[in-house]
Amino acid sequence: MTIPLEPASPEHRLHLSQLAIYLRESRQILAAWDAYSDQHSDPDTHQPYDEDAYGLRQRLRDSDTLASFGRV
Repeated sequence: MTIPLEPASPEHRLHLSQLAIYLRESRQILAAWDAYSDQHSDPDTHQPYDEDAYGLRQRLRDSDTLASFGRV
């Protein structure tokens, strides 16, 4: 269901603010993931050194991203 919003309405500004927070947080989550992946994977094969820890970290990344999106 789509809710029409006036461009200057408080609801519209709230939604834009929530979206901006999500975009900022999702970039931070991705940057942290990239750093983790670079440190915990073989640079030539891109295979993780510890698949269990890597998988756990992937699930944490996905959970953090979903939690951040939840406010949008």
